[in-house]
Amino acid sequence: MMRLLSRKTNNQQQIHQDDATSLDRLADSSSGYGTASASASAHASASPSASGTRSSLHSAFSHYSSMSYCSTSSMPMAHLGFQGARHLHPERLPSAKRDRCVSLRVIDQNYEMIENIRKLATSLKRLDMSNIGIDFIENEVLQNLLKLEKLDISNNDLTEDSLPASMSDLHSLIELQINNNIFNKVPKIIRKLKNLSRLNIGCNQITAIKETVDKLRRLTSLVCDNNQLKEIVKEIPNLRRLEILDASYNVIAEIPKSVKDFRVLKELNVSHNKLLSLPVEIFLLAKLESLNASCNQINRIPSVNIKGKVKRQITVVDLSENHLARFPEYLLLMVDELDISSNKVRKIPSTVFKKLEIRGDMILHLENNPIISPPSEICESGIKAMVQYFTEVKTKSKIYQGLKVLVFGSSGCGKTSLVQTMIDQQSRLADEHDKSIGVDAYWTQLDLDDVTDADSGSVSSLTSVSSNTSNILDLTIWDMSGDPYYRYPHYEFLEQPYLGLLVFNMAEYSNDNFKSMIGNWLDWIISKTNKVYIIIIGAKRDKVRVEPGQTRVQKELEICNDVMMSCQNYIKAYKESIESDIHVIESKPSISKSMSEELQANMIVLKSLEINIYPEIIPVSSFNLNGLDTLQKSIHTMAMNKEYFPGVMKTIPSMWGQVEEYIEDKGNDMQMPVMEWNKYEEVITTKFGMKHLLGNITNYLHEMGKVLWFSQHYILKKYVILRPSWFMDFLKMLLRHDFESTVTFTHDDTFRLMGIGQSQFNRFKSDFVHEGIAERDFMKALWTGLIPTELNTPINMMVQLLVAGFEMAYPIRRTGKDGNWLVAETKAIEEELESYYPKKEHFKVYKSYFRVVVPWENKVSVRPEYVTKEWELLNDRHRVVVHYRFPQYYPPGFFERCIVRAHHPKHELTFLEHWQRGIYGLQVERQIRFLLTFSDRSYNSSQPYSNPEIILDVRHQEEVGLLEIALIWKTLLPLLRDIDSLISQFAGLRIERRTECPLCRMPCFLGEWLTCKEFQSASTKQCPNCQKLVGTPYLVQPREKKSASELLLQLKKTRNIRLMKAQKEEETSIVDQDKGTAAPTDVTKENESKDSTDAGYAGAVASLWRGKKFG
Repeated sequence: MMRLLSRKTNNQQQIHQDDATSLDRLADSSSGYGTASASASAHASASPSASGTRSSLHSAFSHYSSMSYCSTSSMPMAHLGFQGARHLHPERLPSAKRDRCVSLRVIDQNYEMIENIRKLATSLKRLDMSNIGIDFIENEVLQNLLKLEKLDISNNDLTEDSLPASMSDLHSLIELQINNNIFNKVPKIIRKLKNLSRLNIGCNQITAIKETVDKLRRLTSLVCDNNQLKEIVKEIPNLRRLEILDASYNVIAEIPKSVKDFRVLKELNVSHNKLLSLPVEIFLLAKLESLNASCNQINRIPSVNIKGKVKRQITVVDLSENHLARFPEYLLLMVDELDISSNKVRKIPSTVFKKLEIRGDMILHLENNPIISPPSEICESGIKAMVQYFTEVKTKSKIYQGLKVLVFGSSGCGKTSLVQTMIDQQSRLADEHDKSIGVDAYWTQLDLDDVTDADSGSVSSLTSVSSNTSNILDLTIWDMSGDPYYRYPHYEFLEQPYLGLLVFNMAEYSNDNFKSMIGNWLDWIISKTNKVYIIIIGAKRDKVRVEPGQTRVQKELEICNDVMMSCQNYIKAYKESIESDIHVIESKPSISKSMSEELQANMIVLKSLEINIYPEIIPVSSFNLNGLDTLQKSIHTMAMNKEYFPGVMKTIPSMWGQVEEYIEDKGNDMQMPVMEWNKYEEVITTKFGMKHLLGNITNYLHEMGKVLWFSQHYILKKYVILRPSWFMDFLKMLLRHDFESTVTFTHDDTFRLMGIGQSQFNRFKSDFVHEGIAERDFMKALWTGLIPTELNTPINMMVQLLVAGFEMAYPIRRTGKDGNWLVAETKAIEEELESYYPKKEHFKVYKSYFRVVVPWENKVSVRPEYVTKEWELLNDRHRVVVHYRFPQYYPPGFFERCIVRAHHPKHELTFLEHWQRGIYGLQVERQIRFLLTFSDRSYNSSQPYSNPEIILDVRHQEEVGLLEIALIWKTLLPLLRDIDSLISQFAGLRIERRTECPLCRMPCFLGEWLTCKEFQSASTKQCPNCQKLVGTPYLVQPREKKSASELLLQLKKTRNIRLMKAQKEEETSIVDQDKGTAAPTDVTKENESKDSTDAGYAGAVASLWRGKKFG
């Protein structure tokens, strides 16, 4: 059980151990005097009284030395440790013992002592010259000590000029203690000690250490307490091997985010400094065991975005005697012992209830805080009483539906800083290292009672401490990366309902870049859902440049007015564009069925279009918090609009809440939190029942961002992702804009542990970065930690979801001596890919794809020369060319998904080439060649696409008659249906379908393949461009009689029905015979008669097919 312990006594001022203890410690064997000794020294030197008592200790030791030895003989006295001995013993020098002397503790520095040290030079490993009152060290003392491993010259009167030149020759030195001297800076000679592992420079007057200590790259322990350091992490950027760092009792004001580079740090002491905050990176250090940041001025602890179950705990975190006002509840999941006593915490949020239950054995110190909720008597009664209190509050309170918030904006506009500032209610400015990769998920609460009209810079609206749950709005915030690269994979997350926060950089805004900063994002959102509910936010208002004669308020108002006016003009132009297309069709003297279809599509888009932008542009500064209250008020206003979000603050059944908690816990416990629907349904209904409500519950959790369940997708609906943040991490391991610079062989041992060598890694990475080819072993290494790697089933499952579900990749194989990549079209894979079809219930077996291609990653920009030459040779062949035009906006990744769909085995295509803008292949049986290309493609973020269109050109590779053009349509039409099916997933996407005239080569015919019956009744149609008559087989699929094979298939089905009927009659007759009734039917003779009839009919059909004519 967790216990609430009484506050331990504050850090007491400790004095140095007595001399005898010091000598015993010094005499430890060479295998045991390492880190433990350094830690003990660090602990001792943490006291501010150590410096003050140096003279008294020296005086006492001198008195002890003179009493014990000096009066006895003129021969020098010392403490010696011999090979194999555990302790030092007093001896006169030179010693008469023949054992090798490895440790020496001197009590003076005179000529005789120097001579005796020189005699021991060949064996001496440890030399202690502490507490002997010297202000310099003779050069001869350290000469020729080639085996010396530890040197202690602490508690003297040394300065930076007191160390001899011979010290630079101590190449075997591992530990050096120069603490409790009067150094103003670290002696430069120390940086020559390249093998130094432990260094104590505490209790001096040092102000900077970068030029010296930072050169000692093998340091594992550094004690620099009781100095005048203003920086610590920035002073030692190269000490990546540090395990112990004591920088207490300095004047350090900041710990930068670069502390994350100290990946093996175990103990960090920054107590008794002038810190105002701690970076989140400290708590994410993988090896950290102890953090002491007590006795500072810390008033805020940033939120840690914990994803899944914490795999390891920090042993102790001491934040006592600071100025904390908010309870850092997330630390309950990360720390075994947490001390936040003597702070200013007033409320402990009810949301800690679950965390307290999970961490029942932790230790929590809360004393000397003005806590009012829970009542003080509850807190004083211990953690068990607090858990019981929160349990009672929870049973009496109701659960209300929250809202998902998606944050958009261009890269570097200030999104991440804004989100983190909103979460923590304190300034958190993200730097380049914090740039969003993919999607980052956060959770917070909006206290509706605290939302005010004020814009004073104070913040209280977003909170997690209120106990009145009826006024708390849960917010799931997804911070979407602004890099254009992610607009393709992020389409999967654009599902209503959600509130959008569209952020732009006020400091860089002008009317000329409205399109890139705001307009393109509106197009992106509208194309997917045709609905927009957003608040437009101007970030970095504190960096806006004010022109002469203009106030900051005037400049901000000017920018906000321009943005709002531009948005209104954008909406007006967008609607007028659709209305113009409608008017063009309506004004024609006659409207064909195809025109009617296009007219209806435009009218549906216009009617369902909803663009709801908050009526004010909100300027915000994450630096000084100006505008944050106004932003929170606008979020409240939009969220509570029942026309936009009718479900917000709707009461949720308590049982649904229990299911939500159970799913959250289960997702956190699973390394790969993905469940097939059948298994998910079985687990939930076994525990809670409510099978008939499970779909509604899961859909509610999906809308809140608590799970991912794409219920409208015929493949993805069969899977539930219990932890969305896991899936976001899963995607960003493979799909990231900086993959080439970030993923390296040496950044960790993952690839080596997976059996991938350097050369193999280079090949895998090169294939993926340039051609998008991902080997299974490569993907498995990338996803280490996210999926179990000891089995193939998990990775096969996830790769198949990428292929068949999210349509981000397609499988391939390598063939031939030249190593060409071809689509994997074997019969086995075709059978496995039956899961593409909606009739299939679920995946029973996961195909083991050894490699796949991610088209979005293909960077081969030039079409192969031989493809161009081969295609030109087919210019005089029969062909059908179809165009898909995007007059308003082209959604990134649409062409790549078309490529994935084209690779489906049902199309029976063989692919010869794949480059960034196209694919080239053939249909062997029909002798058909095809070319699928995307034109006018640009990756410029300001003008992403200019008049884009997808072109599908299909040609017969032989000189054949017009009648054989039907073979072209047999290849073309299934591809067109796949593309049209993909278009249906974009509610706001405007498409123009066109077919090329085979004479003038202009795409001037409407795409009639969706309504082909009208054209099939005519033999020709006049081209609107060249005015010539064009055969309709070039425009739509010709009407043709069924082939012999199709008729035989239909005949076979009819025959099977007859056989089943006859078998049923036979069974009935047997039953009748048992009852004494005769069976009148002779099934065998009847079947023989039917077989002969079927055979004759099949022959007639075959003859008919050989003489077929097009209607």
